[in-house]
Amino acid sequence: MAKLRFDFFESANGETIIVEFPDGGVGIVDAHPSAEKTRPQILDLVGKRKVHFVCLTHPHADHGVDLIPILRNHGAVHEFWHTNSDISSFVYHCLTERPNYPSPVREFVNRLADGWADFLLDLYSSVRELPERKLHSNVQPIEIAGVRIWILGPEEQQAKQFVETYLKRASGVGKLLPSPNLLSAILGIEYGGCLAVLGSDALKAGWNHALEVHKAHGLPRAVVLKVPHHGAANALALEKGRKNYFDLCSKQRAVGILFAGDSKHPNKKVFDELRTKTLLLCLSNGQKGAQGPANPLNIKMPGARSVRRSYVCQPQITVELSSDGSFKVDGIHCEECLARSVC
Repeated sequence: MAKLRFDFFESANGETIIVEFPDGGVGIVDAHPSAEKTRPQILDLVGKRKVHFVCLTHPHADHGVDLIPILRNHGAVHEFWHTNSDISSFVYHCLTERPNYPSPVREFVNRLADGWADFLLDLYSSVRELPERKLHSNVQPIEIAGVRIWILGPEEQQAKQFVETYLKRASGVGKLLPSPNLLSAILGIEYGGCLAVLGSDALKAGWNHALEVHKAHGLPRAVVLKVPHHGAANALALEKGRKNYFDLCSKQRAVGILFAGDSKHPNKKVFDELRTKTLLLCLSNGQKGAQGPANPLNIKMPGARSVRRSYVCQPQITVELSSDGSFKVDGIHCEECLARSVC
């Protein structure tokens, strides 16, 4: 029976997801190495398989560092997917031309270069002439080997506003810098009548829009949810009456997959909701297995705590969706962990 397979790999403070299609080809949705070396090198994971796409869900290095070796060294990548719109070319020119910029702009450009722009420069120099696909919710569903991929977010207008804000900052207009998380792609991957939602780092507003797109296309409720933004509170509306990403999920409890790379994630209230409303499986979790004092330096500041690496729950979780609508999960869920006193 034909199957669609998702492999989620523990990746320190980042994420690595490999989607294997029924034709044997793969798609890579974000990639970051594991500090604990719990997974093989990315090129070994992909091997010689055809790569239908490499997808950077948003321009943060913890979601894209390990895409660079694939783009540079794998000879069978079909497309590069991203949400960056014109911001990528703007950043590229900022970096390559910054010594010649007029002084009012130079400070802003240098701040960009010292942050995630360096990562983007490495990434885009690796893309070269590869066909690109810009992702937003107006893009038509993408068909690969009998699998339909819906782009539930971001909203196209959000990407345009993001670029406009950066351009105004470069011109000296005092606009607040937007978060690249606002560009996060939300992918709905449909197969055999089932839906898996990969939420990258989408924030609350992004999920409001995703719910509208999901409803407009009459999509099934998700049986798999990649928990957005490492379980952060700014991705989940918990206020009474507010819609959130759980409204996309099956009422029979979807499988929740959590990457949480440091002791700040997940938020405790979000973690409790995830355990209640999904069958939660964690690759890493800052709420579990924490050792030592929370504030070892005794810093006199409200909310002060050390940021440690999270507890590594397991190196890999695999979910398979079958063409007949059934699915199976290979991994340990939170309740098993607690029952076995693993964490």
